[in-house]
Amino acid sequence: MIKINPVPPDSLIPYSHLEPIVDAPLAAGNKIQDPTKFFRDTDGWRCDLKKPVNFGLIEKLFELPTSITLSREHDSILCRTTWVEIQGGRG
Repeated sequence: MIKINPVPPDSLIPYSHLEPIVDAPLAAGNKIQDPTKFFRDTDGWRCDLKKPVNFGLIEKLFELPTSITLSREHDSILCRTTWVEIQGGRG
């Protein structure tokens, strides 16, 4: 398992610790909605996937800190330390 840090190594790039979590579904065939993985939205930094989050894949590959929440209900992954969100899509 890959251990994800609760905080990014560089505070100027608040999503950097979440990049492996996005890379895994991309390697499995998911795609991103925008030209860049993470973009600044009115609510903060986020990544929008085209397909739903594969929570089974995430749970299999990563050891997440308690500050990162997996929400099947909202199809999202949220870091409560940096408020960066990875949002699943409808396909």
